[in-house]
Amino acid sequence: GVIFSVEKDVQNQNKTTIKINSKTGYPIASKVDEPTHESIRKEMDRGRLLFYVTFKGGTAYLDLDNLRTILGIEEAEF
Repeated sequence: GVIFSVEKDVQNQNKTTIKINSKTGYPIASKVDEPTHESIRKEMDRGRLLFYVTFKGGTAYLDLDNLRTILGIEEAEF
């Protein structure tokens, strides 16, 4: 079956997104250290408010063998 697809869709503002089918059962990270996050409010011209979240830090400990398998990349190419 399909393990991953590369798509551009409205939900992601037409940005290119790699979507990995989580039902295939390949773990791609053995551990994840979550980043810290902070919400920001920025005042734009004419008083318009912009709210967003920033992230700092965070680490994913990747299983490179499984990641290569999912993406179909040979070890020599990686």
